[in-house]
Amino acid sequence: MLYLDFIPGRRDALHKYVEPIEAIVWHFTGGSKNPKMNLVEGGAALSGRRGVGWHFTIPRQAPSPGRLSVLQHYSWDERVGHAGGSILNGRGNVNGRTYGVELANLGPVVKYKGKWVSSLWLADGAVVPMRGSNIFTAPGGTTHEAFSDYQLEAAAQLKALFDRRFKGVAHVRHSEIKRGKPDPGPAFTLDL
Repeated sequence: MLYLDFIPGRRDALHKYVEPIEAIVWHFTGGSKNPKMNLVEGGAALSGRRGVGWHFTIPRQAPSPGRLSVLQHYSWDERVGHAGGSILNGRGNVNGRTYGVELANLGPVVKYKGKWVSSLWLADGAVVPMRGSNIFTAPGGTTHEAFSDYQLEAAAQLKALFDRRFKGVAHVRHSEIKRGKPDPGPAFTLDL
């Protein structure tokens, strides 16, 4: 059974143009050099950036031991800014017609001074270390933080919930609707 634990998101992230849900956009958090943006084990410190939010967070491990749960940050009728500048089905206003799901994960990683760190942030001069040691090597040899079994199971259950609630809803990777976005990356093996 999947539980939805409510942890409120930023109110300034609410999107004013609300349309029926067309798709679920899957992201990874990517880590951050700003502690206000980092997801912490067992909960979420939501974005410190004005106007940015997401509907659901899937942490690396269970927030409550023995429970399969996902963190929900906004009600079902609210839309928030999680995929700005994206194009879905030839149209903008993606935030007004989608839900955003963030999985706690650094995405692409590289070895730096003996530790696995986010290659996204290292390119900007920041060192954001990986919390675990599970590496996913994609075809072509790029390395990524692996998603935990817990995350993949929670994602599968959340996807099934969306499919029951919104008949015919599409599931898309952020990288499919916004040029230059790498998330959720090849380590996210859930069949969308």
